[in-house]
Amino acid sequence: MLHLMKYRGRITLREKTTVFWSFIFAFILTTLMYMAFGGISTTPDTMETALVMEDQGAEAMALKSVLTMLEDSEEKLITVEEMTRGEAEKKLEKEKISGIFIAGEKPELLVAENGLEQSVLQVIMEQFQSRMNFLSDVGREKPENQAAAMVSMMKNASAVYVEEGALGGEKPDPFIQYFFAVIAMTCLFGCYLGMDIATQLQGNVGAVGARRMVSSTSKMKMFLCDVGIAFAVDFVVSVLLMCYMRFVLKLEIGNDWPRMILIAFVGCLMGVAIGVWVGSMTRIGEGVKTGILTLTGLFSSFLSGLMISDIKGVLEQSCPIINRINPASLITDALYSITMFPDDARFIRDIVTLVALALAFFGTAFYKMRRVRYDSI
Repeated sequence: MLHLMKYRGRITLREKTTVFWSFIFAFILTTLMYMAFGGISTTPDTMETALVMEDQGAEAMALKSVLTMLEDSEEKLITVEEMTRGEAEKKLEKEKISGIFIAGEKPELLVAENGLEQSVLQVIMEQFQSRMNFLSDVGREKPENQAAAMVSMMKNASAVYVEEGALGGEKPDPFIQYFFAVIAMTCLFGCYLGMDIATQLQGNVGAVGARRMVSSTSKMKMFLCDVGIAFAVDFVVSVLLMCYMRFVLKLEIGNDWPRMILIAFVGCLMGVAIGVWVGSMTRIGEGVKTGILTLTGLFSSFLSGLMISDIKGVLEQSCPIINRINPASLITDALYSITMFPDDARFIRDIVTLVALALAFFGTAFYKMRRVRYDSI
């Protein structure tokens, strides 16, 4: 067993193309992205907003009071200019303001695009609505305490909203999505190692496969050894990349290392599984298989936000099933769930889905390969 693992390790490290794409490329891409994004400030400046008063009711006046307090706070998170809806929409269209607060019978927020500033404004509105719902509940159940609750909420408004800007203990970074996507891509690039495994376990594909098929060692033992080495190599590279991002480049990718390592573990398992599954296809050539894996890895990474950071949000609204089954999206989503937006249920769902998909790919691939018999080699 140890001899087989040593043999597989040597073969893996001698493959120059595989070494480049699986090991070196990720570090080069990360460094170039850091050079492009690293010097850009991730802390939003004071955001210019508009307030449209369409109602004079209690909820509308409460929103106006909260916004005024935020404007007068030491953090100077926002500036608020009261104007008509038409004037506000024109300024929003020309990108002179970040958003419009509509103080109507039911307060709402209008934004023109997705970004860090718009996300902060959305947090402000969500927290305001949450607290107004709380006051409504207090008014129904204990009306004598409603006034005190209102005073307490207004007194702490500024601190509450500013604190919400740092979800999960990390600074909200509009560019961190790209680095999460690079981690996902690195995990999935283990597919090239997986394809080599499947190819070299087929006697009709090449000389190496032919020699291995006539050996006395069982195919299952060779399969497990090969998968173990391929996974270990990809996993080590992925963890080293995380360390490079966190400790060398000082990127805020998170500090929950046990769960980050678990994400890398299942992500690399997924990558190798995809490669083994594609490699088990006996009716297409090696060049075509490599093309399929390259296209699959890059397209999966694209859908996870490697090229366009907002693509996941668009898919979540139009076709959420893609985010639920796309391996790269699951990896980036799991990283988000332990850093920017802590959510244990979301994290568990992503991990379980990745493990289930990996086992399905492995099982299907081995089932196809073990049924193959050769008349002659």
